[in-house]
Amino acid sequence: MFSRFPMLSALQFFTTLPLPPHKPHVRWLTHHGWQATLVGIFVGVLSATIALVASPLFPPLLCAILAVVCSVLLSGALHEDGLADTIDSLGTTEGKRLRVMHDPNCGAFAVLALVLSLTTRTTALAFLFAAENLFVPLLLTHAAARSVFPLWCRCLKPHPQTSLARLLNNTTPNAFAVLSPLLASSALAFALLPPTHAMIFLATFAACSLLLLLFFERKFAFLSGDLCGFGEQILECSLLLCLCSLQSM
Repeated sequence: MFSRFPMLSALQFFTTLPLPPHKPHVRWLTHHGWQATLVGIFVGVLSATIALVASPLFPPLLCAILAVVCSVLLSGALHEDGLADTIDSLGTTEGKRLRVMHDPNCGAFAVLALVLSLTTRTTALAFLFAAENLFVPLLLTHAAARSVFPLWCRCLKPHPQTSLARLLNNTTPNAFAVLSPLLASSALAFALLPPTHAMIFLATFAACSLLLLLFFERKFAFLSGDLCGFGEQILECSLLLCLCSLQSM
């Protein structure tokens, strides 16, 4: 019954929510890429709701910690795991990087990267929450950071030994799957931010997304779930810092 709903597979890919039994469906990624943005909005709304409920009782920093914890729990720390595995793999030769990514052990640089990521997101959100800006940063950053996944999957071939390759099964996202999430994130930015701020936000998003794509191509020459998680973390931190700068203007 549920195999006809690719949205369930999108939720399964990005979160660890308990879902009805269903057959994994690749069409959300190859044909309905906008669902990646929708999942990001879902995660952002839940995280912002936690912060909003806590805001009358706790200071902005603690509300920010609760929002970050909520997003980490929803995603099962998959993106943080991708960040740690990618950082660890950069310390070895090109031929061994995938093997290092699959190693469950975590090196010192990976731990430092996780601490920096969590600290950056928490402090940036605390700054924005102090300015009574709760929903906008979480909605925008979570939606945008996931909307670029179909583009990366179209431009880079997944390594055959990864779960991402098994999911795609020699298929690639079509043009609509690539453009629809990007357009949805752009529309969301213009709906929630002043026009000038939206353009700066989207320029930052485009620059970071393309730089990450070049980084993946030159350093790895393939794509994997860990690299997608790494990219999501870099985008989320970069976009939150961008919003902090815009808030200060």
